[in-house]
Amino acid sequence: MSDEAKGAALQYSLMGALLFDNSLRRMPTAYWEECMAILDQAEEILHDPFYRDHLTDYDWEAYEFRIYYYGSFQAYSLLPPRIAERVAGYAQKAIEFIEITTKEEIRAAVDVEQEKELHLLASIQAGFTPAREACERFYEAYEERDPHDYSITGIDKNLDTASLYLFVAKYLKLELNEEDHDRYRHILRTVLDYMYHVPNQSDKYLKCVTIFSNFPQYFREVPNALTMEDFCLYSFAALHPPTYIHVNMVARLTECMTRHLLTIRPELFIGFPGCDDVEDVKGSRERIIHYAYHAALCHDIGKLFIIDTISMYGRNLMDEEFFI
Repeated sequence: MSDEAKGAALQYSLMGALLFDNSLRRMPTAYWEECMAILDQAEEILHDPFYRDHLTDYDWEAYEFRIYYYGSFQAYSLLPPRIAERVAGYAQKAIEFIEITTKEEIRAAVDVEQEKELHLLASIQAGFTPAREACERFYEAYEERDPHDYSITGIDKNLDTASLYLFVAKYLKLELNEEDHDRYRHILRTVLDYMYHVPNQSDKYLKCVTIFSNFPQYFREVPNALTMEDFCLYSFAALHPPTYIHVNMVARLTECMTRHLLTIRPELFIGFPGCDDVEDVKGSRERIIHYAYHAALCHDIGKLFIIDTISMYGRNLMDEEFFI
């Protein structure tokens, strides 16, 4: 094998760990043990003289850091306590590595504060840190952000830290108090404002939308704050105005057609919840119109999770992109 091929083989030897990220549902311990096995094998490779002797010029320092970084990245998922304990260990190694490394490309690509937050997130899931204490720390860190900073550090502070607060509050079932409600309202408002000013179609934009796609997943409605529907619509206004315009136009058209059909063909709506006959339909006219209008507003919400794919200006989507 050429040195280039050997380097690629080493890189791919540990990248499989990234395929295990699954933040929306809990997976059995055996699932995560497969992920840990990949990282264990990578550590064996790191210390095996066979590989070092065959690739003396390879960047072994970067390879070592990837092991810790990919391991700590699993903290974004819902982990069993035993796995979370190991992930916290990887995050701690990543923190120590960043603090002593002289490689500028590593320092430029990864923020040590983000690794500290991943360590905290894993520690919560391992049972070492109470969720309430962690949320307090995440929010304090969020309050220290610069809302105009779009550097790696700024993006992590403005988006990732806020998403971790919401993640812990939702998935670890934090009982929200009035102060939490105020924090929710503040986070949702300021995060949207931050996204309105992201430099469009840049590497910063892609990083921002990747993190931002987590917010609808972590959303919880609280009193006097944005609803899920409003938050998603404002997100489109910030990230992809053509979709924002489109869903509002579709909603208006849907409302018009629904009103018209209710007048000329009310029997079409028999079967709508609570409508067993035409008289029920007529008595539910405004409720049906309201439902149809808001269903139309929400029909493209799934795009928020692939906004980096559909946010293309000046060309149509390729067939593969449209299929996704």
